[in-house]
Amino acid sequence: MSNQIRPGYMGLATISGLRIRCTSFTINPNQDTLFYDHVIGLKDTIPADSSTKGEDPDPTYVNTQKKIWRPSPISIGGGMSFPATDNNLKNIFLLARYANYFDLDFMYYCKNGTTGQECRRFKDCRVSDFDFSVTSGDIVNVSMNVFAKNIEENVSFYHYTTPEKLITWDQSPVIVTSPSFAVNHLHVNGINFKINNNVQNIYVARNISTTDSLLPWDLRVGMQEVTGSLNIYLESGYEFIPINLSSPSQIQISLPGMTLAMSVVFKSNQIEGQVGPIITQLPFVGVDQVFTIS
Repeated sequence: MSNQIRPGYMGLATISGLRIRCTSFTINPNQDTLFYDHVIGLKDTIPADSSTKGEDPDPTYVNTQKKIWRPSPISIGGGMSFPATDNNLKNIFLLARYANYFDLDFMYYCKNGTTGQECRRFKDCRVSDFDFSVTSGDIVNVSMNVFAKNIEENVSFYHYTTPEKLITWDQSPVIVTSPSFAVNHLHVNGINFKINNNVQNIYVARNISTTDSLLPWDLRVGMQEVTGSLNIYLESGYEFIPINLSSPSQIQISLPGMTLAMSVVFKSNQIEGQVGPIITQLPFVGVDQVFTIS
C-alpha cells in the first residue's frame, strides 16, 4: 500500500461559525514524558555500605537509566495568525476582550473529499493573547494564542470560497486625545497593542481511566493586561511620564464595522537614532476598563 500524499496547506479555521483564512496555525495538544530519576549515574558503583559512590572500572559496565516514567498532563494550545477583514475582526476581538469560550475547527490540507480526515476541532477554547498591529501603507494583522480544554479528530470537511476585503491602513485612522501632550493624527505611522488574559490550565483529580483525566478541567482567566505602542512621525512628545497627569489619554481606532477606543497611560517615549526618518515610539498601558466598543 503506497503512502498517501497530502496536497498542500488549506489554512481554514472556523470559530463559532466564522470562517478565517490563516497565514499560520500552531495550535496542538502538548504532552511530555516525565521520569523519576534516581541518583545513580551511568558508570557509578552502587555501594553496599556507607562508602561513597565511585566509577566502575569495567569499560562495558552501565547502570539502568530512565526506567520509571509517567505521562504528563495534557495542555492544548498554540498560536494562529491572519489578516483582518471586515468580516472577522470585530467578532474575534470581542472573544479576546471578554475571554469567552468558543469552539475552533481547523482545516489543514487541500484534499477534496468529505471524510474530514484533515480537520481538527478544538473544544472550549479561550484567547490567552491577542495582538493587533497596523503600519502606514500596510494591512491590519492579527495574531493570537489560544488554549483549549479538549480536541476531536476528523470533524466535517468544508471549503470556503467567499471573497473578502482586507482592512488597510487608510481604513484605520487613529486619533489620540491626551491631557499631557498633543498628537497630530496625520503624523501617526502605526499602532500595535496586545491583550494578555493570563489564561491558565486548571487540573483536578478525576477517577477516569482514559486520557481525559490528564486534560485540563478548566481554563482560568487571570488579570487582563493591555500594552502597546504608538509610532509617531516627526513628533517628539514627552521624554518622561508627567507627574501631574490627572486623567488617562484616549486612543481611538476607526475600523470597518467597529470603532475601538482605549483608555491608556503613556510611558516615556523611545527615540532611535538611525539613517532615515525619525519615528518616535510612544509605549502605553491600558487602564481601567480600557476598551469602549461602538
